[in-house]
Amino acid sequence: MPRPPSTLTKAIRSLPDLTPEQVVEALAARGLKATPYDVGRARTRSASGSSAQSSAPKVSTNAASKPNLALEELLLAVAAEMGLGRALGVLEGERERIRAILG
Repeated sequence: MPRPPSTLTKAIRSLPDLTPEQVVEALAARGLKATPYDVGRARTRSASGSSAQSSAPKVSTNAASKPNLALEELLLAVAAEMGLGRALGVLEGERERIRAILG
């Protein structure tokens, strides 16, 4: 179970429209000590949930767990991660591997 956000994190998240430097100044006026790094870290964690992850689409490696994921969406997700040319090559390799398994 994740920890509840700290007072500093809550204060940072309450000022989403300010630059990190402006947030540091505003928090200093409230008596809270923060750095621009703290601001970036709190904002990154709040944007992605509980961990700082990339903003790339999440793609399951188990095809059975996402039966409604269209082939086009999968191709776009893979292409966003590694580039279109390389993604097409990987997908072609996977197609050949599946064909070999199915016979």
